Amino acid sequence: MFPILDGALDVEWSGADGSDAALFLTLTGEDETGAVVICIVANDGSFSIPANLIDQLPTGTGTLLVEQYNWTETTVGGRSLALFAGSAGMGLGMKP
Repeated sequence: MFPILDGALDVEWSGADGSDAALFLTLTGEDETGAVVICIVANDGSFSIPANLIDQLPTGTGTLLVEQYNWTETTVGGRSLALFAGSAGMGLGMKP
């Protein structure tokens, strides 16, 4: 379990391959309220979730998901369809 302290949260990952990437940080507070931060990022191996977002999160536990993906859009039967394929890693965190 990693600490989520006030201030920016620096995230690093390996295997950056130039595909699209996203970070999903979710927290559930002690009073069962929750928050979600979604960052669509350059897949270059690191990103800093801004302090102004982290500082608003409730005290509690949550997960950080780092996802790399490729996607394309197509039309099927007159409807737009987005197709995604990728991989992800997840860690558990706690904001004191």
